[in-house]
Amino acid sequence: MKRILQVCHSVMYKQITAWVLHGILMDELEEFFVQRHQPPEDTTTQRLMPSESSDDQCVISPAGHFTLRTDMLPLYFPLRIAEKILFIGESVQMFSREKKQKNGTLKTVFKTQEDGFAVELLRLQQQADFCITDVETVISKIRSCIAEHLWKLVMEEADLLAHLQLVKNLYLLGRGELFLHFIEAADHLLQAPPKPTTEYDVNITFQLTVRNIVTGDDSFLDTFHLTVPASINKLQGDSGSIESGWHRLGLAYTVDWPLHILFTERVLEKYNSVFKYLLSVQRAQTALQGCWAAQMQRKNTKRPALLTAASWQLHNHMTFLVNNLQYYLMVDVLESQFSQLLDKVQSTKDFEAIRLAHDTFLMNIQAHSFLLLKPVSHCIRELLNLCQTFCTLICSPVVIPPCKETTALSQREMDQLKNISRSFSRQTAVLFKILSGVRSHQSSPHLAQFLMRMDYNKYFTAAGGQLGSTFIDNKVLQGQQKTG
Repeated sequence: MKRILQVCHSVMYKQITAWVLHGILMDELEEFFVQRHQPPEDTTTQRLMPSESSDDQCVISPAGHFTLRTDMLPLYFPLRIAEKILFIGESVQMFSREKKQKNGTLKTVFKTQEDGFAVELLRLQQQADFCITDVETVISKIRSCIAEHLWKLVMEEADLLAHLQLVKNLYLLGRGELFLHFIEAADHLLQAPPKPTTEYDVNITFQLTVRNIVTGDDSFLDTFHLTVPASINKLQGDSGSIESGWHRLGLAYTVDWPLHILFTERVLEKYNSVFKYLLSVQRAQTALQGCWAAQMQRKNTKRPALLTAASWQLHNHMTFLVNNLQYYLMVDVLESQFSQLLDKVQSTKDFEAIRLAHDTFLMNIQAHSFLLLKPVSHCIRELLNLCQTFCTLICSPVVIPPCKETTALSQREMDQLKNISRSFSRQTAVLFKILSGVRSHQSSPHLAQFLMRMDYNKYFTAAGGQLGSTFIDNKVLQGQQKTG
């Protein structure tokens, strides 16, 4: 029996050696625990986090090319060692493939250490008894060599820190002034459903905006471009209405080697979801500011007293909500999390530690921005849509005509304003209820942080968790600080 086990282990060692030193799978019968990943037709796994799969017996590599079949592992072979083997082999294969394409010759990532690693693996293969401690020691040494080499590639040759700052400036709206001007310049292009020419026009507008706003290097335009997919069948949003170009707008990033091992397709999809969300908040804030400016220009225009008070109260409440949400996202979430990411990246020389820190950063900004908490994210999106609808109504030519002489709103428009006010009050009440219900949970401190921004003077609490209602009892609000 001992001899049989030694022969079986010898086959496994040969497979491991070929995989970790050369990135080669010698497994025609699919008996090795590392196999090529075959994505399902519905591409569900493409949206999963690294090291997760819909199948409990599979662990997909971060790059998504290979999978770890845990059901093929011997019972005494730890998963942590198998994951290291998966990482080593895929890294070796990636590096060897790219070098061969660039130089025409195949160079090893290990340089002078390859022979030493081969000798150690051969010694394990010749041992009479299988020792998992010896296996982990050798595999850990190989993994450390690979991780350090990848660290040098991404940090020194590819300048990862500069790319992270660039990703923050664009995907996370770090250059707020750039997107503020872009929103104003591209609004007429993106208000309507996208056409086949919309994407080209929007990118021209974006490039002109960058050259007007950004002083210095604008070479990032070669790797970033906006996407506005057009559809023959006009797509509809959740509410059944036709989606505008703003709802379809995305940001694409052409990642150069070797940063593609960090900014994978799944990672860029997550960045894109954050980008769309932050842009919707920025658009709502810009629209409210534009509405305020338009009303200031018409401050001497005569309006019925009730309408003026109602519209201004609703506008102030909307501005209060959006400004606090914007500050929370940009300062409490993005700046804080990005600072932590830079600290971790600069304090290690292990590529896997960098990838883990980046994945944690991306997951945290999604969670703290409420994108992973569907009830809150849905509520916030509804509130932002109401802000846009309100600004469109108030700043329409009928409400604020070019001339100074004006007429009161029609009954239909007054009914629209009341419906917006009621919907805004209802959604803010739902938001307050959700935030209040979980703010004491230690697992969701970011919800308590956002609620503190919203309810710092207990105005929100005194109003029953509602904002925007034009029929709030003045006695309830007496003594409370105004939100405007």
